[in-house]
Amino acid sequence: MSDIRLREVPFDFDGRHYTLRCNMNVLADVQEAYNGDLTPALNMRGTLRSVLEFLAAMLNEDADQRGLFEPGVSPEGYPCAPELSRRFTAKQLGRKLKRSDIPMSKIFALVQAEIAPKRDDAQEAAPEGN
Repeated sequence: MSDIRLREVPFDFDGRHYTLRCNMNVLADVQEAYNGDLTPALNMRGTLRSVLEFLAAMLNEDADQRGLFEPGVSPEGYPCAPELSRRFTAKQLGRKLKRSDIPMSKIFALVQAEIAPKRDDAQEAAPEGN
């Protein structure tokens, strides 16, 4: 039996630690950025636009899972603003990051692991032969 946990890559941005992972929400966000067609993002592997779109989607997914977009409550019980006021965009990341700051190969490895099962996984799922 194979390990079904999502692969993760640590990433620091704007003084905050994030965990990058690729799941269906990330793929859906990138698909939306490409007008409903995920294929161009996958075919443009290694281009800055596609890697920034995937990175923005992964950062947003991690921040959303951790509740960073939700209003909070102070220790004294008063409502307080969310830690992050808006979602990350590819343009924002492109303005703030140098190319050397972007783990391009790791991002695409995460995407590849989500969209294409490993050979062992595919063999386990295949019905036994006729």
